[in-house]
Amino acid sequence: MNVITGILSNIRDFLFPLLSQDKYILKNLQASHIKQMQIAGATLVYFFNYKGIARSAILRFKYNHIKEYADVFGDLIAEYVAEHIADTQHWKQKNVKILYIPMHRFRRLYRGQDHMQILHQKTLDKLQHKYDIPVCDDIKLIRKKFTEIQHKLNKKERFKNMLDAFEAKGKIQNSDIVFIMDDIYTSGATATSSISAIRKKNGRCKIIFITIAKT
Repeated sequence: MNVITGILSNIRDFLFPLLSQDKYILKNLQASHIKQMQIAGATLVYFFNYKGIARSAILRFKYNHIKEYADVFGDLIAEYVAEHIADTQHWKQKNVKILYIPMHRFRRLYRGQDHMQILHQKTLDKLQHKYDIPVCDDIKLIRKKFTEIQHKLNKKERFKNMLDAFEAKGKIQNSDIVFIMDDIYTSGATATSSISAIRKKNGRCKIIFITIAKT
């Protein structure tokens, strides 16, 4: 399947070269500084405010399948993870776990791919090859129920929509540091639901929710 995906990707690159719009966005997409806040007993980290160039980049990546954005976003996330754990022993003990917010399988079939799955793999590759950091892949988030599209709902409806939407598969130790990746943070409903799924597995591990942008 990976070979077929690679061939299709090369064909796409040949038939549909990078547009001038994307070249402009990629050239001007720069994160000023990393921002943090606390949410649901975890740390939220984001690189951009969801507007302007950053908003265009995320939308192009999410809906137009422009893989070059995954390289840029993957670099940002991998660099943050590497710097965050540089002074700890987590990476030596193989206690670093990086998850992503998955689409429901029906929505993935409709769109043709899960952009966060692509970004997740890019990030893992960069951590392993650029920073020599081994990452455990023995745990993942499962979206166990089909949810409505969030941007059509108000805040109260979003939290109800995402209630118990995820399940964590695999083992989590007290000493683990779990990073959860997503593209946009708005109300906190998705982040809260995913963090809750991890807490049901282990209430003492450290959780950092990384999103590309926050509204």
